[in-house]
Amino acid sequence: MNLKAKAIFGISMLALGAMFMGSAQAAPSECSASGVLTAAGLLEGGHEYFSGGGSTLDSTWAGLFGEGAGLLTCDAWNFQGDAAYYGHSAAARGKNFNSPEGHFGGDVFWRDPSKGDYGIQASYVSETGAFSAFDNNSDIARGGVFGNLYLNDNVSLGASAHLFTTLHNTLRTLTPGGKSYSGFEFSADAKYYVTPNLKFTLTGDVIESQSKFSTSSITENLGGAAVALQADYQFNDTGLTGFIGGRFAHRVLWASTGGGSANLDEHQVFVGLTLPIGAKPGSMVMHDRTGPVDNTSTFLEKLPDPIDDLLMAQLQH
Repeated sequence: MNLKAKAIFGISMLALGAMFMGSAQAAPSECSASGVLTAAGLLEGGHEYFSGGGSTLDSTWAGLFGEGAGLLTCDAWNFQGDAAYYGHSAAARGKNFNSPEGHFGGDVFWRDPSKGDYGIQASYVSETGAFSAFDNNSDIARGGVFGNLYLNDNVSLGASAHLFTTLHNTLRTLTPGGKSYSGFEFSADAKYYVTPNLKFTLTGDVIESQSKFSTSSITENLGGAAVALQADYQFNDTGLTGFIGGRFAHRVLWASTGGGSANLDEHQVFVGLTLPIGAKPGSMVMHDRTGPVDNTSTFLEKLPDPIDDLLMAQLQH
């Protein structure tokens, strides 16, 4: 089963589980269940240039993405399962290329809807390279901590920190033993509720990582930062929400041997719908502070693989 099929199956199972549990009466231990589904599309434009000189290149991507989560809340304790699929697609020289990314994950956290939450997260991330000649497919383990502070009815602040490392990577053409990929991600966000049903979110992300090859002493480094602004509007008390947003990311690739660096600037625009499942009727503030939390990675899922981005720019040039 490929990543897309796995993601669709996983999101469907989470939704069905949330609907089933949400329809049942709460147990004596005050447990309740809910979930959320997201479906959206995105457009991406990349701009690549090199510190050592040479021509600049541009790439264009588009795709659909979906996220889903099921949440079991028992008093202040919460247990969550989640999945996501990001389909990055591009066309060049009469051919279509796909570089899907996504995850299956879980979260355990404590929450007081009037104060905030904190907990731990883990996920299995799958990345599929767009170019079969390189066979650059990766299975990645990612884990970390997160927390959110609800300052008042209008403002929430959040942050998370994650470590990740390769479980398996192919890249057979260049290095028969594959490569190891590990690093660190940090994310922070601020949510401002203009009204109980209109929200603006500003998010910043950074990454530092290294790739090491089994047949070489050369280390490939990747560093970067991203900023995103998103607007959400909830149409009614059921929680149906529309959103639109944009993201700018800057990534730098360089080798331990020197020789300059490759710079990648990525621009994204995305729009979609989010639907809570099994949640009580209420405002967006209420749904955000009682529903599932985010467990996706900006750099491992939401942005195209940097090597694929560079190669696509060459083909589309």
